[in-house]
Amino acid sequence: MKKSNIKKRIYQIVGITIYICIIFLVGKMTRVFLKEFKYEMGEFNIATLGCFIGAYVVCVLVHELVHLISFLLTGFSVVAAEICGILLLFLHRKIKVKINFRRIMSGGWILPLMKKNIISLQQYKHYKRGFSFALIMGPVVSCVMMVFSLLINIKLKNSDIWYRQFFFLLFFFSAGFVISSVLKKGNSRGDVYSFFLLQKREILFLVQICENIDTEKEKNIFKISDYLVGELEKELQFQAKKNSNLLEDDIIVSAINIILMRYIICGDIIDSSTKELFEHCINTLETDKIRFMEEECKILFIHLIYYLKYEDDNRWETLVPYTINIFDDDGVNQYYKAQINQICYLENNLEFLNERENIKTSSFWEIEHLLNIQQQDERNLLEVFCESIN
Repeated sequence: MKKSNIKKRIYQIVGITIYICIIFLVGKMTRVFLKEFKYEMGEFNIATLGCFIGAYVVCVLVHELVHLISFLLTGFSVVAAEICGILLLFLHRKIKVKINFRRIMSGGWILPLMKKNIISLQQYKHYKRGFSFALIMGPVVSCVMMVFSLLINIKLKNSDIWYRQFFFLLFFFSAGFVISSVLKKGNSRGDVYSFFLLQKREILFLVQICENIDTEKEKNIFKISDYLVGELEKELQFQAKKNSNLLEDDIIVSAINIILMRYIICGDIIDSSTKELFEHCINTLETDKIRFMEEECKILFIHLIYYLKYEDDNRWETLVPYTINIFDDDGVNQYYKAQINQICYLENNLEFLNERENIKTSSFWEIEHLLNIQQQDERNLLEVFCESIN
């Protein structure tokens, strides 16, 4: 068994152990809490486990449904939603369901898309207001549910213990959702954190819109309007003047990647300032530390190598050796190794690279396969280089 697979199995075992410990700990906390109010409670039993799972599912379901309804009411369409490991794909009035047991305790998410492309400032402001509203409504309802479940739990003083346990756990998880919504961990941001960041940093919403439009249809990168790309480029240049450590900011890294891919794939005309930005990224990337950077930064590093190749700049040759096994996922490493050999060394790996099961361009490749995200960019990228070779 490969080291990376052993590592994954260890993480899974540790994760399951932690979840079991949490269930027992919450059960213990529930008993202690109820005894403080002079409640009687038996030992941990199957009802506690049922209440734990039920309360968690209700919290996730309500939270994500509020997001989904809010997005629909504000003019967005929703193409996918995941709730407790159940992935729902909304495809042309049909719903496709996929179950991933490894993500049962991973909460949920909603993927919204705009029904129309943005071609004016007025449309942009309208969608930004709607997106912000849909983003904040999830934590607001979770907060209301937290207060409601606590009050119900107190009111059920003389009722059956099963109900009291359920509503206490509902309060516990709702509080957890509210707290997590203000936090940031790596590239993952809580809803409240993202809401205030959206108001503070224009570039975040621009990146979000461009990435989401990019998921809609085949060759969808062409769907991003020139208005959006132009606004993103202006904001990117503005942020670059303020922030010297560009590659430490995952939002800016995503923005640079979008502009870079548009330049190579779509042939967008970019000004000298943007080219200087690409050059700055190439010169400031610490190649010996690339494997310890965020995943988006690693992908940008590879695309910058393609940019140099595209521009007939021989520096790409010195950077390629640093791309070996920089990702945690072996499938992603294998894919990019074949792609680099195809694009940079003209090896014929097209059959491998075009095989759907081999297209693994990030650690989220399982979801990418279902939603057809990002792989399409990689295919378009290959077409550009293959055409130039021929």
